[in-house]
Amino acid sequence: MKNIDHLSMIDLRLLHGLLQVDSIRELARRFDMDAGNVSRRLNWIEEQLEVKILGRSQSGIRLTEESSRVLGVVEKILDLSQQLNDSKPSFNRFLNIGAPSFVNSTLIVPSISGSTQLKDTKINFLDLAPNDIVSRGVSGSIDIGLFFGRLVWPESWKVSKVGKVRWCLVASPKHPLKANRKIVSGDVATYGFAHPMYWTANGMEYGDDFCPLPRLQRKTLFGTTTAESAISIVRSTQVLAFIPFILVQERIQNGTLAELKVTDWDDITRDLSIAVRASSISQKLYLELIQRLKFQIAATFE
Repeated sequence: MKNIDHLSMIDLRLLHGLLQVDSIRELARRFDMDAGNVSRRLNWIEEQLEVKILGRSQSGIRLTEESSRVLGVVEKILDLSQQLNDSKPSFNRFLNIGAPSFVNSTLIVPSISGSTQLKDTKINFLDLAPNDIVSRGVSGSIDIGLFFGRLVWPESWKVSKVGKVRWCLVASPKHPLKANRKIVSGDVATYGFAHPMYWTANGMEYGDDFCPLPRLQRKTLFGTTTAESAISIVRSTQVLAFIPFILVQERIQNGTLAELKVTDWDDITRDLSIAVRASSISQKLYLELIQRLKFQIAATFE
């Protein structure tokens, strides 16, 4: 076996993951990667090691006899890496946190700033597109990720739901729809929207704002990469935005924004979850962050 030093940690984790799956597609799902990219990467790894690791067939994949020696070495390297991480004098020299921008600014910053466990820790906040969070975690770019819905994380990460976040339709206090006794989807569709956008490897892409009225049935007049930009647009125009209530709760209460209730829409909530790299985050800090986040989210439903 040659050139194992050419492999990255993600390459080693992909190889180790072969022990737990029956197909390339399943392996790709575990790492939140494209199946074609995973297949090409495994081919490259085989070329580097000059060892045939996989046999492929219509029914899936099988490990070759030669692979047992390779995977034994891989497992030892990953075990040693874990031991080195566990033996560090402190979990918290620095932390990289990845989340949608409003989650960082509204939820994570208050939670982190109140923790005594992070007194001497350098913290970097990364505003990420939802689809990039797992891949950034797998590549080692972040230690903590926050996300909505369900994402598949490697086994080296701990994941927990922290609560439900409610979305709402907001407008300027003097918006014409405020005069309507009853607002329906058709009324909303006549006005433009500020819609979330994200930088991805493919360039700028629209995000999902979870609005009951599909994006293609609305007029998208503005694309914004932060919710704060959307709020500024809404306050100064007749544009609408469907955004997390936790972001605008105070502004609605003080009258600088208005929440519009649409009679034919159900309340929209989404589960917010936290994922942490087990080797970087102590159990005590993990549990503290969960409790702090739960407290902040619960306050928006009172």
